[in-house]
Amino acid sequence: MVTERRTGRWQAFILALLVTVIAVGNVVLANGLPTPTFYMEFNNAPEGRPYYVILLTADPEYVVDFDNVGVHGTIVGEESLRETSIPAFLEEYKDPDGFQVSPNPIIMCEGDTYNGYFVPFYNGNTYRFIIYWDDTGEYKITEVFSLSDYNTRYGVDLNEDSDELSVKDVSDRYWLSKTYPGTIFRLIFTVVGEFIIALFFGLFKRRNF
Repeated sequence: MVTERRTGRWQAFILALLVTVIAVGNVVLANGLPTPTFYMEFNNAPEGRPYYVILLTADPEYVVDFDNVGVHGTIVGEESLRETSIPAFLEEYKDPDGFQVSPNPIIMCEGDTYNGYFVPFYNGNTYRFIIYWDDTGEYKITEVFSLSDYNTRYGVDLNEDSDELSVKDVSDRYWLSKTYPGTIFRLIFTVVGEFIIALFFGLFKRRNF
């Protein structure tokens, strides 16, 4: 009886240790880097036409970390940038509100996509995007927007017929359509996984439950 109890305790200890290691590993892998301050969706993009998204800011003096995190397009390096008409365009571009190009990388996108941006969050810092098509030199600008919270998700309709494209907060829609179903799936997956592990260790006796 004593041996059986000790065996049960060791099984419970090993199971708890295994679960802890898995849990800590998931936290490190999933959340080891800070999330972007905000995400920007680009919707209804013309098919077959790559476009460049350029972030402008009222205050460009800040340091950007983790440039490659959250990017779902292609970061355009200086050498690749010289092969486009963007440098000449930006040299001539006069922003109606005096905004300047931010230190964030210029990103080439294709189709509907989104990118994450790491920018300051203090009061009064405002932004806008230029969406530029290198094949024709056509461009559109978004309205000016400021940040109301961390990890916000905004959306822009590139097909909108307006002088300034609207920037809409689509966080609620995104969480409902993407995050909650995924959370439910992971919860079910976890329960099934823990059931299999408990079955393997024989931990279905009442004192071990």
